[in-house]
Amino acid sequence: MKVFLSQPRIYFCVASLLFSMLLYIFTRVKYSTEKRNFYFRLVVVACFAASLVEILRSLCYFLPFGPGSTYYIPRFLQSVNFITSSLMTYTYILYLIHFVPERSKLLSVFMIFCTVAFSLYTVFCLINIHTGWIVTYDPLQNRYDLTRGPLYLWVGYMFPAVLIAFALIIFILDLYEQPKESRFVMILAIACSFGGMAIQPALHGLVTITTFSAVVGLYLWYFAIENADFKKLKNVMLSLEKAKIEAQNANEAKSGFLASMSHEIRTPMNAVLGLDEMILNTEDMEKVHDYAVKMRSSGKALLAIINDILDYSKIESGKMSLVEMDYHLLSLIRELELFYAPVAKSQVLEFKLDVDQSLPECLYGDEFRIRQILRNLLDNGLKFTKLGSVGLKIGGEIKGDTLYLVISVIDTGIGIREEDLENLFISFERLDEPKNRSVGGTGLGLVIVKRLVEMMQGTITVESNFGEGSKFTARIPQKIVDGKTLGEMKMEVQRSEGKTEDEQYKTPNATVLVVDDNNVNLIVASGFLKRTGAKVVTCESGATCLELLKKQKFDIIFMDIMMPEMDGMETLRKSQNLGGNLNRFTPFIALTANMVPGLRDQYLELGFTDYVSKPIDSERLFDVYFRCIPQELVQKGDGSQA
Repeated sequence: MKVFLSQPRIYFCVASLLFSMLLYIFTRVKYSTEKRNFYFRLVVVACFAASLVEILRSLCYFLPFGPGSTYYIPRFLQSVNFITSSLMTYTYILYLIHFVPERSKLLSVFMIFCTVAFSLYTVFCLINIHTGWIVTYDPLQNRYDLTRGPLYLWVGYMFPAVLIAFALIIFILDLYEQPKESRFVMILAIACSFGGMAIQPALHGLVTITTFSAVVGLYLWYFAIENADFKKLKNVMLSLEKAKIEAQNANEAKSGFLASMSHEIRTPMNAVLGLDEMILNTEDMEKVHDYAVKMRSSGKALLAIINDILDYSKIESGKMSLVEMDYHLLSLIRELELFYAPVAKSQVLEFKLDVDQSLPECLYGDEFRIRQILRNLLDNGLKFTKLGSVGLKIGGEIKGDTLYLVISVIDTGIGIREEDLENLFISFERLDEPKNRSVGGTGLGLVIVKRLVEMMQGTITVESNFGEGSKFTARIPQKIVDGKTLGEMKMEVQRSEGKTEDEQYKTPNATVLVVDDNNVNLIVASGFLKRTGAKVVTCESGATCLELLKKQKFDIIFMDIMMPEMDGMETLRKSQNLGGNLNRFTPFIALTANMVPGLRDQYLELGFTDYVSKPIDSERLFDVYFRCIPQELVQKGDGSQA
């Protein structure tokens, strides 16, 4: 103990030995599962070993060896001291490598070089025990005097210096990848760790601070970087910062979206109001007709925008649901062809239709949403294609009673950059905004398509070459109702003749009642229904409707749902128990602007026969009208019985 206390040169080594033991315990108690934490503990262990060997080497000078005694023990301890001192730097390099986010091939080669070099260095140091090429001792004195060998400078100083230089290079590469608040502590830690090694030669062996300065640096590094609690806090802060940036980006995107919506809504609204005023100020019937056609086109564009916003809102709130029923694929395809072929022609584009005629014609699924998917994809193709063509290809694969319907929309438009593909289905995102500013739309179409496809347990993929065109492919499972194929089915008469249903059929002997509190809605509905040749009676309240039901027999009744005082549902309920009601078995059709999931089923449960949504689409109105009115009243357009 007296010898131990009389050697101040080892005091710092003893301190570093104790502190490295304590630091190792910290790393075990606050354990991190990250791989780099394992390498940090290796650095701590290397520091502990270097401190222990330094103490033993220093005490070895004062062992009572006399002339003729062996000098292998001090030579062994000196050689191991070289190894453990360099081991600290080598393990530090291994540790720092795990901070580099993307390891290059050059970095891997560098690591192999360091490992091979350190292995050779270790071999040289172990050989020194026998050769004394690096360092030896003179056993002729009462104490062993250090004698430098021919490799002392190269092995004792140059190689550790090279390792330190490599470690500093890796540290600098890592430094700029770290948060700003951690950089100062990291610099201070590395300065402590390697500063002691730089100062040590100037102390001439009076005191040894190399391992102590290293362990001080490790403590700074641990509490700033490796402490598990600190890392959790840092990760939380990084997550909050990331969330803040994402929220800011989302708000900017939504602000841009709202500005775009303001433009998109006001444009068709301006056309509707402006053309309406022009109609009021002209008596030229040809111009009136032209203005009215353009008003209808603008109104439908406005409705499409509103529908996109409402659909997206329902999807985001989880209130969107599928309404599945039997439908005819041929009718759907023909409808799309009749609509989009002229649109493409007006844009000087070719509309290509390629349909596998062996596909089943009658399917079970949500026809409305399938149509919406197709229309959104075709609209998207037409918007971004200036030259060439837009094509619709429909194929599929049959497995059991399921058809995996494959829908592809191919265009020769501007295409999509590869780096933009991942943002294609993000809400409120529009790619290449400055370039596409003149292209109309909400930017929600593809988002809605993706969500609808996923709701149907399907998938959607995109292939695109920038500047050449794009291909969107949706694969959607649909149940097969019967085995008839598209090729076997004949086109519906009204589709093939290009006639609307009200042109093919008439009901001159029918009497229709329309109930709505809004006078304009009454004018629109009755105007459509009069095209069937029927007599149309209107009223503006549920109470008036009940009085009419006792006075006159009607063949079909259209009832607005949202009316003041007595709404359509209450009016229907009271009519079912109304004394003297002449229309107890008359079909009631709901007129509603409320588009909630499962609407048809709800109205059927209340007693309605069917429903028509507002704004009224004449094709949908006539479809419901001719299905629900007593069939004996329906005549063909030429006056013969249907």
